[in-house]
This record gives sequence, C-alpha cells and structure tokens, in this order.
Amino acid sequence: MEQHQKDALTGLPQRRLLEELRPRFSSRDDGSIWTVMMVDIDHFKLINDIYGHLSGDQVLRRIGQLLRDSMRLEDYVVRFGGDEFLAVFPGTERFRALNFAQRVSEELESAVFQRGLKVTLSVGIAESRPGERALDELIERSDRALYQAKEAGRGRIHFFEERSAGPELSQEISFGHFVGRQQQLRELRQLLDESLSGGSRFALIMGEAGVGKSRLAMELRHYAEFRQCRIAEGGCHEFVESEPYALLTTPVASMLQALGQDRLERLAAAVGQVHPATLEIFPGMPFQISEASAFFSEQRLRFRIFEDVARIVAALADNAPLLFILDDLQWAPDPDMEMLSHAVRSSASLPVLFVATMRTPVEDYPSVERYVSGVFEKAVPFLRVNLSNLTGHEAGNLVMFALHDPNIPEDVLSLLHRQSGGNPFFLRELIRTLAHDGSIAPRKTGGWNYRTTADLELPDSLTKLISSRISQLDEKSRKIIRIAALCEGEFPFDLLCQASELPEMEVAEALEAPLRMGLIQESLREAGLPVCSFTHDTVRSFLHRDLPGSMRSVLHARMGEYYERQYLS
Repeated sequence: MEQHQKDALTGLPQRRLLEELRPRFSSRDDGSIWTVMMVDIDHFKLINDIYGHLSGDQVLRRIGQLLRDSMRLEDYVVRFGGDEFLAVFPGTERFRALNFAQRVSEELESAVFQRGLKVTLSVGIAESRPGERALDELIERSDRALYQAKEAGRGRIHFFEERSAGPELSQEISFGHFVGRQQQLRELRQLLDESLSGGSRFALIMGEAGVGKSRLAMELRHYAEFRQCRIAEGGCHEFVESEPYALLTTPVASMLQALGQDRLERLAAAVGQVHPATLEIFPGMPFQISEASAFFSEQRLRFRIFEDVARIVAALADNAPLLFILDDLQWAPDPDMEMLSHAVRSSASLPVLFVATMRTPVEDYPSVERYVSGVFEKAVPFLRVNLSNLTGHEAGNLVMFALHDPNIPEDVLSLLHRQSGGNPFFLRELIRTLAHDGSIAPRKTGGWNYRTTADLELPDSLTKLISSRISQLDEKSRKIIRIAALCEGEFPFDLLCQASELPEMEVAEALEAPLRMGLIQESLREAGLPVCSFTHDTVRSFLHRDLPGSMRSVLHARMGEYYERQYLS
C-alpha cells in the first residue's frame, strides 16, 4: 500500500487504490466474505461554517490518522472524497468492520479540537453476497447504509438492510441528532459486551423528566442489533393501570411473538410444563400445562409463575442474547418489581442486559429503590448512569442541529439555554413553540429569522410537566418557591425568610424537597453564604405567572425592604 499516491491532507491512499482491489474481489473464493465500510463526518459543512476551514482540515487529518492507526495490514482505507472515507476488509465479516468503526468513534470522542469542537461519524457497513463479483455493488450498498445511518439521526453505525426506496422527507426542524451523551453510551455498550460473555448485567439510567433517559436507552438498540441481540421494550405509566407483571411479561411476550412457529415450538419444548396461570399471561403460546400444580396458595402460585417466566427468559437467552429496555421504573408496582427481581437473580449466568430508566430523586420512590439497592445491585454487576442537563455548549449544538443553522444569534441561544436549563425536552418544546408562533420563521432565501423576547409563552407540554412536579411539593415548599419566582437569577436564603415571614429552620426545611427534585439548585457566595436559583427558568416563569397581583405587591414590598437594608448597610 505504500507505493500508492497519498492524499496530501490525511495521508491516506487515494481512491484509485480501488482499481487494484476490484480484480482481487472478483476473483476471490466463493466462500470468502469481504466487508466495506463508508464513513462520513457528520455536519462537516456546519463545522467549516462555524469553526472555519482550518478547523475542518484539522478534523480531516485527525480522522485520517485514527482510521490509519486502527486498521490491520490486510485492511485498506482510502479518502473517498470530501469528508467521506472508505474502508475495505478482505476476507472479513461485518463484525470486524463494526469493531473498527466503534473503536474509531470512541477515540474520536476523546479527541481534542479547537474551541471545544465535538465531532461524530456516520458509518454504513455492507457485507459481500455469495457469488458477488463487482466490488462497486458492495461499495454502493455501503453508501446506502450510510444514508440510512444519517436518516436515523447521524452519529450512528448502520448495517445495510434491504428496504423500499423512497424520497427522504425533508424537515425544517429535526431533533434526530444525538448530543452530549457519548460517554454514557460508551459505558452502556461496554456493559452489553460484558453481558454477552460474562452473564447478566443491569443498568439504571437516572435523571429528571425530559433529560434524555429513554433516548439514551434507545441509542443502545442499534449497537445491540449489531451484536445480534433480541430486543424488547416494556415500561410503566403514572396514571395507567396495566395487567399484573406487565413490566416484564410484555417485552417477553413480544420476543415470543417475533419467533417463527417452528422456533417457538422448540422453545416451548425446552421450557417444559408451565402453570395454567402462566399460560393466561401468554395466551396462544404452545406451552404444555402442568395440571398437577393448578391449585396453589397465592404465595406459591406467584412463585411458580415467576419460575415459569424465568425459564422462558432462559430459553430465549439460549437462542440469542437479550436486551430488555424498561422505561419509567419509578411507577412500577410491587408485584412487577418482585417478578423482575426474580428474573434478574435467575439470569445471572445468561447473556442478558436489563436497562431501566428512572426519575430522580430516587428517594421519592422508596418502594422501587428498595429493590434497586437491595436486589439488583447485589444480584448482578450493576451500573448507575446519572444524566444531568446539557451544558450551554451542548444545548447550543442541539439547537443548531435542530434548525440546521450555524448562525443562530447568541442572545437566542442564551435565552433558550436559560429557559430550559439545558433540559433536552424543554429545549425541543421551546423551539417548537417559537416556530409555531412565528418567533423563529424561515426566510425565503434560506435560514431563519429570529424574533424572541425574554417573556416566552410556555407550551402546554411544559406547563403540564412543571405543574405535575410542583404538585408533589407540600404547601410550605410551594409557598417558598413561589416567592423565589419573583427574583430573577439567584435568591438569597435570608431574603426568603423575610419575604415569607417564616423562621430560618422552616424555610430551610421547605427548600429541601425542591432541591432534591432538581427544581432549584444551591451554591455559595464568596462570603460562604448560601444562595439558590432555579435550574430551569421555565419553572420560575410558570410560578411567577401563577402569582395573584395582590400577593406580588405584598411580596415586592417585603423584598424592597430587604434590599434597602442591604444597600444602606
């Protein structure tokens, strides 16, 4: 490969190297599998527009180096053109290319670029077909897989799948880009890898509502598909009563229904006889009924059902690794948690990964937390993934990618970050609202016009979420944070005491729940005095508008006295 002319910027061979690979591919043995991988830098034009062409060249050089350093002697990587690279893996199945792409992506996550630039790759992978002789057909399929990766939201690795062709739907505003969670996703991928060889694992993704817990779990799906896992989802709802044990039995049932009839019958034979009550949970499944055990005490019956479900899970895992994604664990009833606990303990030696999401603070859900800390953490290797809100830089990237605009005014980015606190759901809803009311409007010549004010109209989706969270507070806590909503920015502790006319200890106790729930946050002044602020300005706005005018007048007067004394002293 050394004799081939190199690309001056990246040091990789130019695409004319493919001329020599074409006859090698066409004359290969029938049983020899080749894999091709097409790599594209996500939003490279935006990188050039926002950071400049010198930064773009730095990105190209760095990615070229990562590709060159990661390949084996028998592999080939070329600069295909622009911001695209092509890797050819002779005599190699797709998982070699997957591991290659994953290693390069992980190295890229820790790469340092100017001005804190973060770069992601979209990757398309295709595997040769038996008897295929044209390398260009394989390259074309990898390019189509790359298109599918970008269509799915970019920052993805996609294996070629046959699908009906159709025009891509253009969206002026899109939220498909995955921002700010690469480290956590890498941890989950590693945990999945460990479960395939070392037995069952459990991951709990925690964070406030809207922070992106479910999205992170969904991002794991694609990697699990590459690792040939069988994937199913379940979950709980706050105000919806579901069938008993549905948290686990719903995803198990979906896995069973996805099997063909022959495989389902073989699995049923491996499971053996089940209790009639188990068959009621999985109607239509070809399990044999054990009549002798039809009459049990309630406790023994429940244990028998748990045992049956555990054997079904084991039979499924014997056929393929399993990934369970269980959403909103905080709403799970005790019987469902009991069944899940039994399944986790029973699957310790199986290739199973349980991924659950749960709102914080977990202390607000003591029944569920008891199972988490008392069972799951002790039964199998356990990972807690704590998600915080996006930083200002990450939130800015989300907005720019959503609007496909590198020239969003700083005051607009600052307003959106301040109002949302970096919460991805809040950000998305605010952008949709601004677009709906015309505050963000498309220009005929392309791009957007921005007309925003600090007094944003909160969308119903946010007011309902905020109202639901505030309703969980007791009356005194609600009173204190309503007073705090009159302050823009920080609000001192002693100001709340004076405005509320409550003793210091009562105010401190009233602030505990909002702090724990993440509605407000605490910091220290230079003198060591505590001050608080709202984590999302949308919460402050909601509370401020909810205050009657007469109450505002009284509280403003008390606050004025406080600041007057501060000024005079």
